[in-house]
Amino acid sequence: MANRIKKTTLLTLLFLLFFANSKAQTEFLVTVNPEVGSYTIIDSLPGVNWIVTGPSYTVFDEINQRFIFKGSDSLMNYFLYTVDAITGEIIYSPTFPTLSDPSDNIIELQYDNSADKLYGLHWDSSENREYFVSVDPETGFFTIIDSIPGVNYIAIGPNFTTFDKNHHRYIFKGIDFSGVTHLYTIDATTGLTISSPVFPAMPDDIIELHYDNSTDILYGLHRDYTIGSLFLTTFDPVTTVYTHIDSIPGISGIATSPHFSTFDEINHRYTFYAYGPDMAAHLYTLDALTAGIVYSPLFPQVPLPENIIELKYDNSSGTLYALHWGPTKQTGLANDEKSNQYFKLFPNPFSSSTNISFDKTYGEIDIFIYNEAGQVVRKESFNKNSTITIQKGNLPNGVYFVSVFCDHQGLGVERIVIE
Repeated sequence: MANRIKKTTLLTLLFLLFFANSKAQTEFLVTVNPEVGSYTIIDSLPGVNWIVTGPSYTVFDEINQRFIFKGSDSLMNYFLYTVDAITGEIIYSPTFPTLSDPSDNIIELQYDNSADKLYGLHWDSSENREYFVSVDPETGFFTIIDSIPGVNYIAIGPNFTTFDKNHHRYIFKGIDFSGVTHLYTIDATTGLTISSPVFPAMPDDIIELHYDNSTDILYGLHRDYTIGSLFLTTFDPVTTVYTHIDSIPGISGIATSPHFSTFDEINHRYTFYAYGPDMAAHLYTLDALTAGIVYSPLFPQVPLPENIIELKYDNSSGTLYALHWGPTKQTGLANDEKSNQYFKLFPNPFSSSTNISFDKTYGEIDIFIYNEAGQVVRKESFNKNSTITIQKGNLPNGVYFVSVFCDHQGLGVERIVIE
């Protein structure tokens, strides 16, 4: 069980990057113009300091025009935020998840925009079993619908979970107890497994899954490494038989975390974030029928350390929504010593090494160091320590972010400067 818990914890990294000072930055709900890559602020989201982006928690309720996501305050208390997409007002923010066992989880939220229900996957550690559940966004409580036999791991990272509202089917990629990967389709009404073919049925993977409810077609991106091409692909969730629509020229890399890909069901367009032939980041919008590029503006059009993440289409209005971390006032460089209630990092800035001193001794300590582009440049693990040392090593001088996990709990992120 420890391996499962550890794997889930490490993959459930908060995208706590691109910030200089939490008191000088604010989270906003915004709309995004996919044609030019610009954004418009709806309103700020008071009290939201971090966005949890992996696994997937962000959904859009098209019936009530509500943007739902998991985030935390400055003390790392986690909430399920429901925001009125028209006004930007936070309607609900219950503690989430509410679980008696910290080894359990509720992940991969999906909204049924036909039945007006929020669904997710719940791992019960004591039973060593995965459950399909519904979640009440007002209270954060969940209701078990049924267990999902044979599922040991849930694939997260690139978007592998989607929802077919026409037939009330929850679709996700999982791994059984033998280590075989499947594409599971669940009847959302009964919780019964409809199908679970081996997936993908090819040497390469299909990622960034999206169900077009207007045409009943499941889409994804397939990188064929044998020829080095990226394809927009459709496939049958029951058989996983796939069809390439066409290749997408000039894509050098796809950004999969946080979540950027989304689907415009009104215009049948597939949107994702990738690096183009110029090695710059673009927001690509494809014609889902032909795979032709409709738009590809530079994105996001904000200076570091700001960001625009968790893109979601409201397919009732055709509006593209997202979360934007931006400044409320001018920020400065990191202080010589930064701390929170759990640990203290010093010296900072530093030239050769810095120390992290904790409030107590922890059994397992994992740190992830990110550069300003959001890429993991180093991961280190320590055992039974109250103080650890981070060496500069081969890291170039510059600004980085250190994400700290102790005994499978996220304690926070600090900005560090190497000079």
